[in-house]
Amino acid sequence: MILTASILLCAQQFVGDWTFAGPYSEAKEIAALEKIIAGGGALNGFKAHEAKAFYGHFDVAYDIGQEFVASVFYQHKIIAKEDKVWRVRMGSDDGLKVWLNGELILQHEAERGTNPSEEHLLLPLVTGDNYLAIRVINTGGTWSFSINDEKLANPIEVDRAIRRGTDHLIQAQALDGSWGFHKGAYRNGATSLAVYTLLSCGISPQSATVQKGLSFISATYPEKTYSAGCQLMALAELNDPQYYEQMEVIVSDLISWQERNGMWAYPGGHWDLSCTQFAILGLNAAANIGIDVPDKVWRDAIEGILLCETEIKGKAARRISGFRYHPGYSASGTLAMTAAAVASIEICRQQLGGKYPQKLRKKAASAAKSGLAWITQNFTVARNFGFNGHRYYAIYGLERVGSILDLSKFGEHDWYNEGAGFLLDAQHTNGGWPNTTVDFADTLYSLLFLKRATAQAAITGEYEVRSSNEVVSENLDGRLRLHVNNGDPVVMWTALPDGLKTTAVTYAIRRHANAPWQPIGESSANRFAYTHSFPGVGKWLVRAECVADGQQVNSTDVVYYYVPNLRPDDTSYGDDEFENLISVSRATVTTSTEVADYFGGKQLVDGSLSTRWFCKVDDALPEFTISMRRSAKATKLLFSHIYTSPSNIADRPRPIEVEVYINHEKDPIVVSINPDQSQKTIYAFEKKRSITKLRVVITKVVDGNLGKASIGFSEIELQR
Repeated sequence: MILTASILLCAQQFVGDWTFAGPYSEAKEIAALEKIIAGGGALNGFKAHEAKAFYGHFDVAYDIGQEFVASVFYQHKIIAKEDKVWRVRMGSDDGLKVWLNGELILQHEAERGTNPSEEHLLLPLVTGDNYLAIRVINTGGTWSFSINDEKLANPIEVDRAIRRGTDHLIQAQALDGSWGFHKGAYRNGATSLAVYTLLSCGISPQSATVQKGLSFISATYPEKTYSAGCQLMALAELNDPQYYEQMEVIVSDLISWQERNGMWAYPGGHWDLSCTQFAILGLNAAANIGIDVPDKVWRDAIEGILLCETEIKGKAARRISGFRYHPGYSASGTLAMTAAAVASIEICRQQLGGKYPQKLRKKAASAAKSGLAWITQNFTVARNFGFNGHRYYAIYGLERVGSILDLSKFGEHDWYNEGAGFLLDAQHTNGGWPNTTVDFADTLYSLLFLKRATAQAAITGEYEVRSSNEVVSENLDGRLRLHVNNGDPVVMWTALPDGLKTTAVTYAIRRHANAPWQPIGESSANRFAYTHSFPGVGKWLVRAECVADGQQVNSTDVVYYYVPNLRPDDTSYGDDEFENLISVSRATVTTSTEVADYFGGKQLVDGSLSTRWFCKVDDALPEFTISMRRSAKATKLLFSHIYTSPSNIADRPRPIEVEVYINHEKDPIVVSINPDQSQKTIYAFEKKRSITKLRVVITKVVDGNLGKASIGFSEIELQR
């Protein structure tokens, strides 16, 4: 095992080594040990740990020889020179319990990996001897825990994390401008939240990504409260007069959806605090740019939110109460819902400006205060306290409360620093946060949290700011250091290792590791800078090389995702689903083969570019037939490739020619498919056709061979 360097602080001294014992799987054994710990004493018979440092990462499986579904106990003695609160960060795989001098400080039983900044503990040391005890609980697989001193989130690292996160979102946008998760009934919601997040993070309103997203959400009005609230937030952040009329309609809809008790439902179903929060966030955004929202809406909303308050505990001066999803949902509050309530009440109070009955003012102020006390008492960034799930939603809720109330701390917890520390350690290598391949909500909530402070923090140093907007090759001794800046065209430049001299650097690109390198140019300019427009959207490998002292020297490969500036057709696909006649024709699909049900023929007509049909690898003549119960009178036939987002576009096998058989005709129409995966193929019929059956046979592919590759399409459309 590897541990960080030992630390001796002026206020406390770590005496001796860590000791440990286990594994324990019997409940009686574990209970007996916990009883001794709760009595404040040290545990006897423990083994001395080989680590000489107090702080670090502990591989429990290494310590006990193998992995178990069990518990292991660790303990350490600490001498404090004075009474003080000691701040530490901890993480564990899986569950964790922590005691100090017999007092249970933390209990979190969960299945998770170790994030060193997940738990932030305030340990009340007393003058003299203190005993720290830890129980690490494993539910299977890897097994570890970490303990480290608290640290401040580096604003430069935060800025880089935001840029990596926004790059991830930009690369994941679908051809129609959407982000496909929750697209069904919540069509506009996810994409609106993504656009709002990107704008909040400094992405230009004129960027191709934002313009495509706006085209998608402007194609129709939202039908759900979540979607309406998010769309208002996005359009208000844009603050462009051309969208004011659209916002006024959405505001009118949201007001009409408000229940008699002041709350919002989806609409439909039971009203709840989560829907209500997004309605209030959206209406607040609209009101802040001058769109009228009647005072009655805010007054009624306060009354409704109070219905979700849990049982109040404590005396009047120190009352505490959480909030729940709705009164019948649970007996206790949750962190996400209590944060939603406190932020929403404060928004309503600010919008009313004191112009509402004194009785309601007192009730609102008291509820917000007691809710804030509940958050302070149960503060954590490790989970949605009170509920198993929606952790990142809860973190976003903390950001809303902290920002709206202009708080730097919840009690003794620096909420931004602790949350940012956790998010920096939790960020995926692709730039997103958990569930990034299916649901981007966690990434959106994480970015909205992080951006709160970076808007105020000073980013020092020209290099750091510049480098956070580029991809850089690995820094290895004797190798060139290649920098590829985001943009269109792309600017790349090269730094030479110490002592190396050359007159020119050559740049080359390729789509994947098995493709030949394509030289794109040479530069002798300052820093060997070179400008290039990539021939296609999506993933590319880039390399720099030169000749120095008669030898070839190169960089490691840079993986770069190319996203071009706005092109003429980029905003033309946002409303295609409403022009698609197949979606209203009650179509059924049969295929020659399909690799799995979730890659089946039905995905061709589901209206989503995030799903797709794949044939089996050995299918030498892939085909599908779309049968429609209602005749479609169409003038155009559209094909979309399997993958259309930049993060997935590469030179993979794909169709470039198909034969189309209409109804029962024996002679096919031969259609050439545009190999550019970031564009739809649009075939115009010579005249309007009445179609009930469409049979498509794939006859030619590129970057592969029929019968040796799994190929297909994501969507087939017929338009008027």
